[in-house]
Amino acid sequence: MKPDGGPAFPHIVEPVAYGENTVTIKTFTYGGMTLRDYFAAAALTGVAGSGFWSETPPDATAKAAYQYADAMLDERSRT
Repeated sequence: MKPDGGPAFPHIVEPVAYGENTVTIKTFTYGGMTLRDYFAAAALTGVAGSGFWSETPPDATAKAAYQYADAMLDERSRT
């Protein structure tokens, strides 16, 4: 399985108070799309929006979008 980059939009749970003490819980939520999905969606906007791809089958266009996403994740891991 390819790396997915983790969650695209993680968030931290709000602190929980117990009496006079406050406990901060730093839990990331992993629901929703992954960073790979987010990058693919962004790439798909450009790929599908170009006239060059108008005759390309949707499955090939989706595959190309994920190839762009994988390239972005690879580059991101190098920097």
